[in-house]
Amino acid sequence: MTSLQSRHIDNVYSITTGAALLADPAASLVHKSWARCVRDHGLDPSKPSPARILPAQEVRAHQQQLEHFLRAARAGMEDIYRRVADLGYMVLLTDAEGITVDYIGNPAWDDQLRKAGLYLGADWNEAHAGTCGVGTCLIERQPMTCHQTEHFDATHIALTCTTAPLFDHSGKLTAILDVSALRSPEAKESQHLVRHLVSMYARMIEDADFLRNFRGHWILRLGSAFGLVDVAGEVMLAFDDGGTLAGANGGARQAFAGRALSGAVSELLHMPMDAIWRIGNGGASALMPFAHTVLLPGGGEYHASLLAPRVRRAPTAPTAPATAAPNARPSDRLPSLERIAGDDPAMRKLLAQARRLVDRGIHVLVEGETGSGKEVLARALHGASSRAAMPFVAVNCAAIPDSLIESELFGYTPGSFTGGRAKGMKGLIAQADRGTLFLDEIGDMPMALQTRLLRVLSEGEVLPLGAESPQRVDLAVVAATHRDLSALVAAGRFARTCTTACAARC
Repeated sequence: MTSLQSRHIDNVYSITTGAALLADPAASLVHKSWARCVRDHGLDPSKPSPARILPAQEVRAHQQQLEHFLRAARAGMEDIYRRVADLGYMVLLTDAEGITVDYIGNPAWDDQLRKAGLYLGADWNEAHAGTCGVGTCLIERQPMTCHQTEHFDATHIALTCTTAPLFDHSGKLTAILDVSALRSPEAKESQHLVRHLVSMYARMIEDADFLRNFRGHWILRLGSAFGLVDVAGEVMLAFDDGGTLAGANGGARQAFAGRALSGAVSELLHMPMDAIWRIGNGGASALMPFAHTVLLPGGGEYHASLLAPRVRRAPTAPTAPATAAPNARPSDRLPSLERIAGDDPAMRKLLAQARRLVDRGIHVLVEGETGSGKEVLARALHGASSRAAMPFVAVNCAAIPDSLIESELFGYTPGSFTGGRAKGMKGLIAQADRGTLFLDEIGDMPMALQTRLLRVLSEGEVLPLGAESPQRVDLAVVAATHRDLSALVAAGRFARTCTTACAARC
């Protein structure tokens, strides 16, 4: 034991002995946690314990409990890691029990990270690990930084850990997002920017999960920044075609604190439903689609936009004319190939090629930079096909952890593995039967799964995990990537046959 660890143990003893920290409103979160560790958890600061790592089978059971939430969380984790990796940080996600279910770190530091507990399967519950970013955040339910000697266990005093709680669409505490470093400057103020990033990404992950869960509903977004509300809505309300509230994101729960988030959205906002539909129609000027403001009953003026349902059956009856009445509900039609081309000659040429592929039974590969509209093209192809009334199922292959992508895509039968749903789960491929399956970021699909995907593409069959016989599926597949697949094939990181199976390129 080092002299620093000895001094830390003495400090913990001096603060927690005899002081009524748990009842002291002026006590810091850290010192209150130290008191809990001694009095409630029975931990002894003089007996540091190594990191506790759960076996792989138990970790998988914890991962399965989060299921779809991990998809949004992984995308956020990867984005924040790209911003902090060069500064020596790693990113991990734990469930509501403090068990690490996903992490991203420098592979060169694997041994150090595992020893420190910054690793898959690590148990950071306060009852076991003492005061720490994850465990204490689970109790306090607010963003926080546990910096170096603020940790209870002397084993962890070299670490700095900044965390934020993640709540699901129903407001239930679901996970903890953590950005940690093995070493950092001594001053806690050095972590202010990291704390801001963690809080921001926690909200983004929550909102992504909210949008996924209510993708079949109308979403009213309210934001303080004009022109950014469509991508950065702070307050989001989900409602059905009749205007009945179905859900609210964290920002809405905070904005409407103390009010029941149920009933009609028009009553909640004290504005007629016609005015809400006009937000989606763009009002009097189609060039100013976000020129709408909503004044919340409790105060505060927000700019507004209305997002149409993303998963719904296209109408089979003739559609209404484009020049709908001002008070009409916005059209829920899929984007047409003609409308997305605009006046761009290159896009018109591309769409002329795409139009020839509709209903030809040919799988399509769309290549282009991130943000270039690959999914918009995929949805337009679906909408122009005879499958338009059937499901359009979008899968981001890069956003699903490797440990879950197989069960997410192919599904599983009851009892296939510990932690799975008792009735099994229908995979995303089967959910797209008779419709269109959109595989975004196909270049990030693990090599092992590419072989299984080939059977789906070539044979029209899917074999769920644990099943003895395959199921027939009839679907059109549109794959997309921003990567150079030819280079990946040459490097042995992507199957040539998988590229060939998506025969037509756009």
